[in-house]
Amino acid sequence: MEMTWYWWLIFAIGPLLGLAGGIYGSWNTIRQTKGPRERAFAVRMSWLMFFVLTAWLVLLLITPQPYNWLWWIPYGIMLPLFIRHFNRRQQELRKEEAMSMPPNPA
Repeated sequence: MEMTWYWWLIFAIGPLLGLAGGIYGSWNTIRQTKGPRERAFAVRMSWLMFFVLTAWLVLLLITPQPYNWLWWIPYGIMLPLFIRHFNRRQQELRKEEAMSMPPNPA
């Protein structure tokens, strides 16, 4: 099958949309934080996931086929575990910061 211009366009748009979605999701998560410790945690985890996913993609691309498909196993296991850890820790930080803030007299 000949690679025509629209196939190249599809191959270029897919990763760009994925990157844009990751940036938007990270920005939204950081923007919705309530305190400085929670915000610092969200920034740290966003950068960590960026580097981990970049390394995973590199491994996926440099590992010869059919073995590169094996990289999906740790991805499928670790991503939900990371998300669960992130959400729990973020909630803990939010509660801790809410307890330490003085009441707002309205």
